[in-house]
Amino acid sequence: MEKTIAAREPSRELFIASLLLDRNKPARSSTIEAEINRRAVRFGLRSGERERQVFVVIIVRCEDAEGTFRDLGDMQPVGEGIFGRKYRCGCINTCGKLVFLINGNPEGMKGQLTALAEEFAKMIERSTHTRCSVGVSGFNTSIMDCDKAYDEAAFSLNYMPDRTGGVYFADDVMATMEVDHSLVGYILTKFDGYLKVSDRSELEKCIADIFSEESIGSMTKATFDVMCQQMIYCIRKGVHDVSNSPEADRFLAAQLVKCPSEMSKEEIIHLALEAKDIMSSQRKQNSELLCDGAIHIIETEYGDETLSLVSISERLHVSSSYLSAILRKNRGDTFVNLLTAKRMAAAKELLKCTSMKIMEVAKRCGYNDQHYFSYCFKRYYGTSPNKIRKSSSNYEQPVTFGGEE
Repeated sequence: MEKTIAAREPSRELFIASLLLDRNKPARSSTIEAEINRRAVRFGLRSGERERQVFVVIIVRCEDAEGTFRDLGDMQPVGEGIFGRKYRCGCINTCGKLVFLINGNPEGMKGQLTALAEEFAKMIERSTHTRCSVGVSGFNTSIMDCDKAYDEAAFSLNYMPDRTGGVYFADDVMATMEVDHSLVGYILTKFDGYLKVSDRSELEKCIADIFSEESIGSMTKATFDVMCQQMIYCIRKGVHDVSNSPEADRFLAAQLVKCPSEMSKEEIIHLALEAKDIMSSQRKQNSELLCDGAIHIIETEYGDETLSLVSISERLHVSSSYLSAILRKNRGDTFVNLLTAKRMAAAKELLKCTSMKIMEVAKRCGYNDQHYFSYCFKRYYGTSPNKIRKSSSNYEQPVTFGGEE
């Protein structure tokens, strides 16, 4: 039997921290999620059984009369003991906050968590003589969404009324907020589009419009806060989805412990423009790599009569329209013209340097029909394959080109 890992082992806390804070997790897939779930079972953070389970993040902090946050590291074992009575849980102490990852059956969970959180908060207040606040995320069925749950808990904690302390569930906070979700959706669609496909100057203009006095003045504070939170999600996801460069890794790593609700308008604007620069640079590199890949296939497989833009784009895992566009941009010509140029150059070389029959040359270069090959050849070079062969100085002593394919 595999040795059980101790609850206080550092590697367990690192695993929890990566689930909660790392926005640079690998792309979602059933294989990756299954592996992360296996590790969670190993660390005692979830059951290995196929029962219905959800993940909840709880953030606990306490604040004195001067607004200073107290380090709660000494209360961590106490909190794990209290929440551990009913659920599987783990905890990390970061930036003056205790962050709990809770896993269990959702049946009756909200009431149980409320009671446990209130018990823990009162215990902290009695021992520290400070005001304790608890933010609770929504219920998430996938372990891959724990970072989202962390932001939900932080948002509810930071949005509590008058910073009076207490236990606040993200769903309840959102329900009481005057949020114009249709407006947020419209702005986010526009922002996401400019972030992904426009140039930097167009994105700057879009952001200026979003944060103009007129635009902000038409929103409630809650609508503005939710909009900012969702903009940061777009920024992080945009960088993560398109880039695997060291620069992107550093950008994402810098976001590990800062919640969207803690960022100012100026920080969000700077973040968006920095992300745009990274994404543009990476897309340029990616498009060049895709072009190189497409050209390599043309150079090595031009003799395949079935070779097409669609077949190559499928192999490179991009759309045919996108591959066509980047070939035009990076190579200055269409796929058909690039393939034809390679086939004609190869055919001309074979006609001049080998004794292969014209039909054999045609097949070698991806043409099954000799007449069509001759038509294309004459259109390309302005003369027929026969005349190219006869005009070659090497025609009297041809070099034999291999055998049949």
